[in-house]
Amino acid sequence: MTYLGIDLAWSERAGSGVCVLDAYGAILDEDQLSYPQLVDWVRRWRGERSVLAIDGPLVVPPGSAALRPVERELHRRYGRFHAGPFPGGAASTAMLGRVDSPAQALLGSVGAYTVDPTDRTSPHRAIEVFPAPTWIELFRLSERIVYKRGRKADRIAALGRLRDLLATLTQADPPLRAPDPSILDRRVAEARSGRDWKAVEDIVDARLCAYVALLWERRGTGLVLGRDSSWKEGYVVIPDESPVVASP
Repeated sequence: MTYLGIDLAWSERAGSGVCVLDAYGAILDEDQLSYPQLVDWVRRWRGERSVLAIDGPLVVPPGSAALRPVERELHRRYGRFHAGPFPGGAASTAMLGRVDSPAQALLGSVGAYTVDPTDRTSPHRAIEVFPAPTWIELFRLSERIVYKRGRKADRIAALGRLRDLLATLTQADPPLRAPDPSILDRRVAEARSGRDWKAVEDIVDARLCAYVALLWERRGTGLVLGRDSSWKEGYVVIPDESPVVASP
């Protein structure tokens, strides 16, 4: 069983963060990849059974409003943290000129994945995730850590905080274990430009996505729907409990 996380870019010209964990939470691979590389990467790492967690709309009903019901619900819950999602419905600006979202297009290319969050038996299952509120819930933060905008120095410091939070999961149940050194460590050591730090950001979010895939498989909780709607109108998996971390 493998657990794949993708921080998926909306533009095919931009890089996307990827991370894959084994059944024991050990990172097998991570990096920032171009859109054409993603298909081969998923096929290479999914094995016989996998859960793929993607930061991007997986269920976009034709004719849906700019904001899907689940996005309205996320704004209701996390608006005070400024951690609500961008519109991802069929009428949104992001979907202008598209038949499928990037996440839907990726799954159409790799094949084999079901997006039904009630399906716990298919060999390959994909779920939609969203990092911004996941950081808040998973680590019980009182405020959002801003790492995608602002001064470069502030963003770098915020990324350091997020990496420290991920490091606490080494002793968690389930764990998240990185090799020493990791590809992320190398990317941080070599980062100079804004583009370099964007790659670090993408990999950090991909690690979080992969961990949510593992957590979802183990516990199966945290499904967020719009009010009075079904998963077929769109859903997002946000952990609703923190992992248990062993005392040092």
